[in-house]
Amino acid sequence: MAKHFKLMGFYFWLLALFTVGRWVISFTSSDYARATWIFSLVPLALIASAHHAAFARAFQGYSLKDAAALGALIGLVTQVVIFVSTAASYMLGLSTLWNSPAALNQAAAVPFGAAMLARVGGLVVNTILNVVAALLGYAMGAGIKANR
Repeated sequence: MAKHFKLMGFYFWLLALFTVGRWVISFTSSDYARATWIFSLVPLALIASAHHAAFARAFQGYSLKDAAALGALIGLVTQVVIFVSTAASYMLGLSTLWNSPAALNQAAAVPFGAAMLARVGGLVVNTILNVVAALLGYAMGAGIKANR
């Protein structure tokens, strides 16, 4: 697990940047449909899972199991950030990109409990999708020539 966290150092910086950026954009007058594409954490995590797994295979000798664990960890950490940001939005009484009905795949405002339940579902589904992305990245990593 420690080797995964060490490898994820750069991802943590990107995740922090995207999280802060998403919070900042939440306080502008931009609507969700336009603003969400600027700092979207789910695509960031999917790309990072594939990228990190590919390069970890080529340069760190990661196994298929290691790559899957790395993808799961990237997905889980990202979803925890989304979960906490959504909860904070509700608890602080803020209307943000985290608790927007569109962010929760709803047409109208969602109560706190339903939103958090939706986020738990997202945690499970997106963690699995990150494992799949990491496995695809691992496969692509076979084509990277490492000069060791």
